[in-house]
Amino acid sequence: MAVPIILIHSGNSDYLAYSITQIKQSCPDSEIYLLGDGATKHFSMLINHRYLKNYFRSAEEFAPHFFNRSTNGADYELFCIQRWFILLEFLEANNIESCIYLDSDVLPYTDLDKLAPKLSRWQMTTLYKSPHTNFIHSRDILAKFCAFIKFHYSTPEGKTLLEQYYREHYAIFADRGGISDMTFFLMFRRRHPDLVGNICPPGPEGAFDITMEEAQGFVMENKVKKISWQGNTPYGTPLNGSAPVPFNTLHFQGPNKGLIAPFSRPMSLGRKAMVSTLKAIYIAQRVIAKLKKMV
Repeated sequence: MAVPIILIHSGNSDYLAYSITQIKQSCPDSEIYLLGDGATKHFSMLINHRYLKNYFRSAEEFAPHFFNRSTNGADYELFCIQRWFILLEFLEANNIESCIYLDSDVLPYTDLDKLAPKLSRWQMTTLYKSPHTNFIHSRDILAKFCAFIKFHYSTPEGKTLLEQYYREHYAIFADRGGISDMTFFLMFRRRHPDLVGNICPPGPEGAFDITMEEAQGFVMENKVKKISWQGNTPYGTPLNGSAPVPFNTLHFQGPNKGLIAPFSRPMSLGRKAMVSTLKAIYIAQRVIAKLKKMV
């Protein structure tokens, strides 16, 4: 049975039509779940849509312990952390032992289910410190990770460690970033290198993109990775002059979300029609929201 793929996304976004159809196209045998809200319920015509509020109990219990140590907004950072509690609760409620978690701005170009066994020497994966492509082979490791987060926000010892880490970060980066869920993934991986693997370095199975704006050892062009295509597979050119490397995924973080549409391949007539339908719903939602504000 194929490993399910799970996304967590609050609200609707114009690029979701591309990313979700790309996942469905590249991973045809996987059950795809979107844990969202009323704004994304129409995606149930394509995939399994579930209301994230139904898996929010432990995330809500964590919220009073949270304090923001980031230049990003508190609500944003809180939800980024809460999503792992939501995911764990969803897995427990549905008796799912393993899954592939994807951020909604990640495009896969290969069947991720076929790659999962090759990465099963770890219980969970990150790309350096980012979890946007996370092969979770054990529900237990996710539970340990959530407990690790709670320790740092709810115990005196944990809070002291967190404040120390923030001071070290601030001394280097000053007004950029701070404590986020990526901080905890980095610390957790360093504590458990045998359980949490870094899939950032390209391997026999190809490469996973950290973000398009990070070189990651590849040639850059116009501030993003320079991508060439062989069929519908994106390739990066290593700076060391070795052969081009295929990318299993590309990550369009932040302003690079505008590149998702042109990097969505292949676009069959059926997929184009579905994308058009989903985008029309998104536009209608925007219009209705504006009209409500005018009333």
